[in-house]
Amino acid sequence: MGILQSALFQEISNLISLIANVCVLFMTAYTLYLTVFSKKISFISMGCEYNTFYGNKFYLYLKNRSLHDIPICNVFILKKLDKKYNRIAIADYEEPFILHFGHVCRIESNFFTEIMKFENEEFDDLRMNALIGIDMGEKLIWIKPYKKAPYYSAIREYKKFNFDTLSVSRRVIDGKVVSKSVSYVIRIIGTDINGHKKINTIFMVCSSESGILSEPINGCNAIDIAYCKSAAAIK
Repeated sequence: MGILQSALFQEISNLISLIANVCVLFMTAYTLYLTVFSKKISFISMGCEYNTFYGNKFYLYLKNRSLHDIPICNVFILKKLDKKYNRIAIADYEEPFILHFGHVCRIESNFFTEIMKFENEEFDDLRMNALIGIDMGEKLIWIKPYKKAPYYSAIREYKKFNFDTLSVSRRVIDGKVVSKSVSYVIRIIGTDINGHKKINTIFMVCSSESGILSEPINGCNAIDIAYCKSAAAIK
């Protein structure tokens, strides 16, 4: 009886040892995969920042789930509109942006005035019927912003070059991108404390009741609607 118990105990010990070795081998292989081969980036959130005077800006939050740094050359969204996919550029880097392992990063576009085929209220729905493309230079990573995103169809159409590129409009005044809501530009010419000429540029958006200013003038943030009818009236 003692011999049988000893043999059974030995068999159980051998089985446990085998399972432990297999687990160690699996963890080693998986760690090697994450360290050398994996290029896994996960989606956290995305959206659009609105500005009444200075245009809009897209942003993405992504996390590197690999065990090594990932270089990013450009980021774009492939979104289906009117039964066809459209490429919308988010960020394009002159030198690769490095997403460090385990880190969360925010990727954002430059400010823009508008995007063809889009209205501002549609930006909140940007991730629907869309896929995110991460260009690493030698490889393209595709990320689903939600579970039922059109993963395979979007990639298939992209590889066939069967997509449009939506152009981005930037209305630039005095070096600043402004929104399409800006109705007037007010330039106040004066001098600084050293007596040098100084120009302060203020943008105005006209509502049904008043003209709202990007900066206050003599403590006022708005102008009466009667002065919003023409540039001459503002003067």
